[in-house]
Amino acid sequence: MSEERLIPNILEDLLLVFSGSPIWLVGGWVRDYFLQRESHDLDLVIDGDAIAVGRACADAVDGDVYVLDAERNICRVLYTKDGHRITLDLAALRANGIEADLNARDFSINALAINLHDGKLVDPTGGLRDLKDGLLEICAPDSFRRDPIRTLRAVRFAVDLDLRWTAATLSGLRSAKGFLSSVSAERIRDELFHILGLTQPDAALRLMEHEGLVGYVLPGTESDSEEPVRGRADIVSQARQLMNWLSPERGGHAGSMLEAQILQLMGSRRRDLFSALEYTNPSGRRRRELLLLGGYLLGQASLKTHAPSQVYEQYGKSVMQHLRLSRAEQAFVETIFAVQPLLEELAAEQEFQASMGYHIYRVAGDALWSALLLFLARALAHSEGPPSPDEIQQVLATAAFLIEDVVDKQKVFSMEPLLNGDAIQNLLDIGPGRDVGWVLSMLKEEQALGKVQTPEEASAFIKALWSRRSS
Repeated sequence: MSEERLIPNILEDLLLVFSGSPIWLVGGWVRDYFLQRESHDLDLVIDGDAIAVGRACADAVDGDVYVLDAERNICRVLYTKDGHRITLDLAALRANGIEADLNARDFSINALAINLHDGKLVDPTGGLRDLKDGLLEICAPDSFRRDPIRTLRAVRFAVDLDLRWTAATLSGLRSAKGFLSSVSAERIRDELFHILGLTQPDAALRLMEHEGLVGYVLPGTESDSEEPVRGRADIVSQARQLMNWLSPERGGHAGSMLEAQILQLMGSRRRDLFSALEYTNPSGRRRRELLLLGGYLLGQASLKTHAPSQVYEQYGKSVMQHLRLSRAEQAFVETIFAVQPLLEELAAEQEFQASMGYHIYRVAGDALWSALLLFLARALAHSEGPPSPDEIQQVLATAAFLIEDVVDKQKVFSMEPLLNGDAIQNLLDIGPGRDVGWVLSMLKEEQALGKVQTPEEASAFIKALWSRRSS
């Protein structure tokens, strides 16, 4: 195969830098090239000083270089080309030659390399053939035992690339899955979030369930009673469907009446919803995947079976801690759990009260959009089969109330109180303390509901409130 065909254009500016040492482009980019999938993350293996080559690359493209592992001679170069952010990981060749390096990798489809001097493909395990045949084959019989995280990668690649496991892959996975307990929680967490970020995370979770991997990834969930376990992947599937429907980039006509109703319900707020879901924390994890994880853990638990707060305390909290999620991430999942009973109560009401909406706002905070999406997903992924038309209409009515009387009023709900703490102390002739905080919270609710609109009305309300409490 020719150099013109196989050497990526985004490396053209670096070919002179590469001219000194033997160097190969390996792994994911090569695989994705043959799958006609665009990628801007590249891995290079160098028979020499990878960090020195990385620094030369950064100088050549005006990029940034970071040493990831000085002892193992690994670094990363970040730069921009043609409007794309390029990530270039460089590592020194550790095996005795490139073919030995490739043979030590996980799957044949990832054991592909391009020699950047002559553009030739190196394929010692038949990875290109397996790609064409739609197969996921391990490179060696002990591949999973050498690194058990590969069992989860096998799930991800099978679903993401639509590949079938070979007999050797399936046998190796089943015999090695118990070794997942020896893998660090951080590596398991990162692979789980890759899985949740797939276009079909529900299919991957079902495959994990079928092969008995879930208990190693989310310990404690596999031993719970049957009721809350049922339908977990269905919740994720429905949440994914809703996200697809509500994507701001989505075009064309609705494929069903329900889809049309939800699109009409959200209207131009779709961008706000996706902005909330795409929020990325300092660790690089999005709320979108965190929401799907929470939905999977919660399943169909409801007021009639296991209250969401009980589910969180029973195993949700321990799973969050096991995965080494930050306190903010744990608080986010706990919040969307806590809002679910409030929304279920709201859906059971014949008439919606504005005070209920304000209470939901106070509990949900900035997790409001996520809590609403989870509520819709759980309601539409009914554990006893598809919801009836009347149930759907009640769910949509609840969502409409929440959007129009809570989401759209967030600025009003978050307004500063008309009287501050000092003014309240002077008005009631009391000192600082919990009483002032309680009066402030009551005043803010009256303002949010439009019952108090001026400082004079605020003073009258506070005096009457305090008089009733003192009597």
